[in-house]
Formats: sequence, structure tokens, C-alpha cells
Amino acid sequence: MFTMHLTAVNPDPLAKSTMTARCFATWWRAREPQLPRTERWATRVFGARCVLCSLDVAVPAVALCGDCAATLPFRIRPEHEIVAAGADRYCVPFDYAQPVSNWIRALKFADQRTYARLLGSLLAASVAARGLPLPTVIVPIPLHPSRQRERGFNQAERIARAAARWLDLPVRADALLRRRATRAQSSLAAAERRANVRAAFICTGVGVGDSRRRGLVLPRHVAIVDDVVTTGATAAAAAQVLRAAGVQNVELWAMARVVGETDTASEAPPGFA
Repeated sequence: MFTMHLTAVNPDPLAKSTMTARCFATWWRAREPQLPRTERWATRVFGARCVLCSLDVAVPAVALCGDCAATLPFRIRPEHEIVAAGADRYCVPFDYAQPVSNWIRALKFADQRTYARLLGSLLAASVAARGLPLPTVIVPIPLHPSRQRERGFNQAERIARAAARWLDLPVRADALLRRRATRAQSSLAAAERRANVRAAFICTGVGVGDSRRRGLVLPRHVAIVDDVVTTGATAAAAAQVLRAAGVQNVELWAMARVVGETDTASEAPPGFA
């Protein structure tokens, strides 16, 4: 598989973002032929334009041009540890800022699937840029059934499936279940967030070689996917139950990290309620 390695040869953030965007475009072009035929056919027949400037794009399956990609709010170190999340590796490519924050909210509150495909392609390229072994399976953070019925879908699963198509990995949305409804994390302090999601998840599977229980067999290496991470409390709760089931290596992938005190990721913007 084509891989890429990003080296911080220039500390200037704009220069690094431009280099990252170019590497992403190269990787997308190399990987696009392996996307499902229906996805490739649709983008080529109906065309693809950049969601930000409306100009033609270089890679039909990614609705973002190179110039606009270079302006995205890339984190300086997307693999940097988020201590409270308790994962073994991380990939969180963006700060929670425009336009990425707008795309996440448009997906979450208006079911605009174009943004699921775009966010998934960006996440997949960010994962590939690390040059590290990939997990065996992707597990999206689940919603409580009542919330999913209300919304009609799980935005983390939409992003996970879009990324998985680029990385050629399976998605197991049934590996984790949210057994109790929790309050929106955005309104809570760090300690309250941890308490809010404590024992919120159960794992339906067992690790490889665990003969004590029956269920879905989970591999040793798993990536959990969420749309946004703040303190990491939700990811930590999910990682804990996966490890208890026998998973040895848990990665956390998310689109963006909320920085500072403002967390609007769980709030519908005007016109999206």
C-alpha cells in the first residue's frame, strides 16, 4: 500500500499545512482506484467541486481543492497523546475550528453526507501519513439507541465507514453498545465528563484466544473513531471495555480536538436544530 511520511522540516504552520495537503492529494490519487465502483462512478459522472471555493478538484472523490486544504486548521502534532483518553496511539488531525467544525456540525445535525465522505477521506489520509501499521478493524463510538433513533444515524459511524473505504479496513459498529443514555458532554466539566460516561459502554465481543466467553471475536489491534474529542473521557471509557474484552492495542482516531473552554460540538447551530 502507498504510504507517506511527513517530516516537520519547516516550523511555519502554513508551510507545514501546504506540505500536508500536497501529501494528502498524492495519497488520495494513489488510493482512489480501490474505492467502491459506485463511489468512483458517482463522483466522475456528476463531477466534484471544492466545498469551500467551488472550483474543480484534483481528486474527484475528495470535494476539496489543494489550496483550500492547505488552509484547514491542522494540529501541529495530530498523533500527540491525549492523556485522559487512555489509548495506545492517536490520530486527531484538526483543531475544532472552521471550516472543519462547520462540516462536523452539518453532518451531525443536518445529515449532510457529503461531509462524512470528506471528513473520512481527511481522517484516512492523516492515519496513512503516520506510516504506522494499521489496526485490523475500526470501531465507531456508539450512540445510545434512543439518540440514534432520534437522529437517524451515528455521525462517528458515518466518518468511520468513509475512512475505512480509503484504508480498506472493516468496520464493526456492533462491537460496542452504549447501554445508558448520557448527558451531552459539552455542558460538563472534566470530572463530570468522566463520571458521565463511566460504565456507559459494553463490548459485545471477546479478544482473540479468549475461550472463556462467546461472542464477536475482536482482533488484538483496534481503532475507535469519534467525531470530536475534548478531554478524552468518552474514548477512555470505550477503550477500557475493549481492553477488558481482550483487545491489546487501542488507537483513538477523531476528526478534531476541542481547544480551550468552548465546546459547541454537541450543540446544533442556528438553522440545524
